[in-house]
Amino acid sequence: MKAALYLRVSSEYQNLDMQRTDLLRYCEMHKIEFDIFEEKVSGKTANRPELKKMMALIKECHYDRVIVWRLDRFGRSVRDLSNLLADLESAKCTFVSFKEHLDLSTPSGKLMVSLLSSFAEFELNSSKDRQRAGIAAARIRGQKFGRPGKYVLPLQIKQEKAKGFSMREISKRLGLSKSRLYQILADDNIFE
Repeated sequence: MKAALYLRVSSEYQNLDMQRTDLLRYCEMHKIEFDIFEEKVSGKTANRPELKKMMALIKECHYDRVIVWRLDRFGRSVRDLSNLLADLESAKCTFVSFKEHLDLSTPSGKLMVSLLSSFAEFELNSSKDRQRAGIAAARIRGQKFGRPGKYVLPLQIKQEKAKGFSMREISKRLGLSKSRLYQILADDNIFE
């Protein structure tokens, strides 16, 4: 059995000592051979070269297990974590998270990840529902949403018309649809 240990901290100013100590002790206790992949990058960035290198080696069957200190050191988000775990599963590589005591080679570990994923998805959907409700309440209070429209004075339209341009040409010149031009003129009660 050979494992890939993945260690990550979010900035250059942090150190990996605690993660390294715990994971080395775990490997020693379970008599696991390992290679270490260490990164000092934010979890928000998609550019994690050591993770990419490790995942490429896993696809080539160099490792049968990935061990991380905590889930949040491995995946940036629930979706990212889910995708990484699916990649590991397709490569027949098990996953262990030291702090959460998750071992996906066991039925209880698989159940725990399923439960955690379900709770995360529930929270995401609840958050979206709260956001929709908040937007609906704000609209009732008269708050506007979306990109602000381009402001064109009816006088601008009339000046373009006086120069002999058609409504089609004016709409192209001002970057508005013809129907919007007519609406602006109608709203100003100067429609000819």
